[in-house]
Amino acid sequence: MRLHELVCAGLLAAALTGCSQSPARIKPAPLPDLPAAPTEPDRQWTSRAGASKADDAGRLRPVLSESRVLMAGAQGLIRAVDTAGATVWERKTGLPVSGGLSAGYGRLVFGTTKGDVVALSVQDGRELWRKQLPSAVLAPAALTADRVVVQAQDGRLHVLDAATGEPVWFYDLAMPLLSIRGYAMPVVTADKVVAASAVGKIVSLDLKTGAGQWESLVAAPTGRTEVERLVDIDGDMLLTFDDKLYVAGYQGRLAAFDLRGRPGSRWDVPVSTLQAPAEGLGNVYVAAADGAVLAVDAETGKPVWRQEGLRGRGLSGPAVVSGQLAVGDAQGYVHLLAQSDGQVLGRLKVRGAVSFLLADGPDLLVATRDGSVSRWNIPAR
Repeated sequence: MRLHELVCAGLLAAALTGCSQSPARIKPAPLPDLPAAPTEPDRQWTSRAGASKADDAGRLRPVLSESRVLMAGAQGLIRAVDTAGATVWERKTGLPVSGGLSAGYGRLVFGTTKGDVVALSVQDGRELWRKQLPSAVLAPAALTADRVVVQAQDGRLHVLDAATGEPVWFYDLAMPLLSIRGYAMPVVTADKVVAASAVGKIVSLDLKTGAGQWESLVAAPTGRTEVERLVDIDGDMLLTFDDKLYVAGYQGRLAAFDLRGRPGSRWDVPVSTLQAPAEGLGNVYVAAADGAVLAVDAETGKPVWRQEGLRGRGLSGPAVVSGQLAVGDAQGYVHLLAQSDGQVLGRLKVRGAVSFLLADGPDLLVATRDGSVSRWNIPAR
């Protein structure tokens, strides 16, 4: 086995929460106090697609498409439920799902540990096509009307025809000696693909041809040992409607790019995270590897606030819902913070460690590492 296929050389918490700053090495902070009148979330329903493997748990997250919530378990059960939680269809694929789900244009696409890329119909779950790649798929695919963009574990970026799964072009990204298991989901605009490499860089490619356009370093290796020098971009990149791109890396920085402007970052701030950033109220939010939650101004990168009360709690990526910032933890709590100053406004509790949060209007979908997804209505604040 090549070293870059290992997960931080045996540091068990690395795949989800980072290595040298793993919350497993930090005593979890006590639950922050709630205000006198806290936000009171209301659970709507819970559904389950099966337990996830520990190292892929954070990747098997739900997606939304055509008024349905689509979810997957590591053993290959794919389920679609409606907004009331009723099962619309389910399919037992028998495949070791690992790459997370992507949905759009009537297709549900996922990858497996064996290198399969599979497309199902969102409408009824029937298989549309299947393509075999040379290595495992550990990140969700990016979809357009006619392309499926997949990044495999060996670093190769594959662009497939969305109707048939046939290859269109591929691009080999640089691979380090040691990396964290997984990749960020590629980002696609009208004319380009942006992919994150395991050496801490993002690369912009022409969508039609795969020709390289530019690259930028988000995390630079430092230190004496391979683990100390470990950098990676595993959290998904955040693309806004006006093609502003925000990228955060492990042992690196949060950087802002304008994909319609000149190559290179607009600003950057030091941060270490394996989670995707979120944005709202003119801020970009990051859950750091040590459990701090940061807000920076989206235009300038200047700090707005920092919440230290969740340190060591193994945070999920943040999500903005009903005017609040939600972030989950490894003890099964979801904390609701004020976007203006980071103060804790409310809390909800689920069974199992929270792996992913997804906002859907005033509701919040909470996915856990045991394969369950619950829907909560969050009162506006």
